Amino acid sequence: MPYDFRIAVASGLEPAAEIELRLLGHEATTVAKGMLRLSTSLEQGARLALTLRSATRVVLETASRLPLQRDDLFEAIAALPWEEHFANPTTWAVRAGGRSDALRHTTFAARFVKDAVRLRFERLGRQAPPVNPQDPQVLLDLRLGPDSASVGIDLGGKSLHRRGNARRGEAPLREDLAAGLALLAGVRPLRAGGTPCNLLDPFCGSGTLIGEATCLQMGIAPRRNPREMSLGHLLSFADIRLSALCPAPPSPDSLPASWRLAADENPHAVATLERLCRRLGIEGAISARSVSLQGLEPPASAAGIMLTNPPWGRRMKPAALEHLWFEIGRMARTHLKGWRIAVLCGDKALSRHLHLRAERRWPVHVGGIDTRWLLYEIR
Repeated sequence: MPYDFRIAVASGLEPAAEIELRLLGHEATTVAKGMLRLSTSLEQGARLALTLRSATRVVLETASRLPLQRDDLFEAIAALPWEEHFANPTTWAVRAGGRSDALRHTTFAARFVKDAVRLRFERLGRQAPPVNPQDPQVLLDLRLGPDSASVGIDLGGKSLHRRGNARRGEAPLREDLAAGLALLAGVRPLRAGGTPCNLLDPFCGSGTLIGEATCLQMGIAPRRNPREMSLGHLLSFADIRLSALCPAPPSPDSLPASWRLAADENPHAVATLERLCRRLGIEGAISARSVSLQGLEPPASAAGIMLTNPPWGRRMKPAALEHLWFEIGRMARTHLKGWRIAVLCGDKALSRHLHLRAERRWPVHVGGIDTRWLLYEIR
């Protein structure tokens, strides 16, 4: 029996999530801003929650296209079989998003769902499981749209961008954003007997971007513990061996030989990257160097992808930024013939100093800033 799942992603990363779903053998049935939907089995839905790198949330939708009129919506939620999903002593809470004329405030909307769920248990003559807004074991999700509402269970319970490691460094990228950008740049899992693909990040910072790209290449799933997710507390998933849903990555020796080089002129950033690699399980997969762009000489190679998030904000003076971006373009033209270059830019004027013509431009929302992920083919 297929179930409906909603996958939340950062705005602009919808195409990346589509790519990742296809790599896992799935096809989205609906794609909208910040969201994809698909139908699959509970086991495959659990696998997505455990393995997707570009998603922020995977929600099992228990009902969709619900009426927005307050009384009708309340009765529709109270009629759902919540007891099939969780029961005492499991703690729970509700997160609400969106708005409607009847439910304008998310705090009230969340309380509205709690009351409806409690009523469901009361009608069955059972005590409702305890609510714990601070640290729930199960998180319910209400989405209010312009025409209808949907309700479901967030299988992660928290945002899936977390990888069990705190981000450090100046303006670090969130992990789901980094993974999505890598997918848009063309990073794919390496296959035994396949074509090598080298990776380069000359402004690695804390290493999130090249770290996520390397994990994607090597087929390494995020280190998510089902027992720390809603998934591990749901009755509806009790018969699924969750620990078996993340396949072991292929042996590095079986993959085509590829090098990965990360550089940053700040030695503290390089040390942070090395610690990140140990936490991600990719120690030794990335060569890290403390060197400026001008001192960087990539190894001679026929093909590869440079993906990077160079400075583009207020940390440098305009003249220094313009010169730096000119040097990025010069280095690409000099050393990276035949390569693909992907650069994140939050200032449209800066990208002109690369003196390169972009093949693709993806608008991506990063930390409240509208940016573009620019893709260049160096011929």
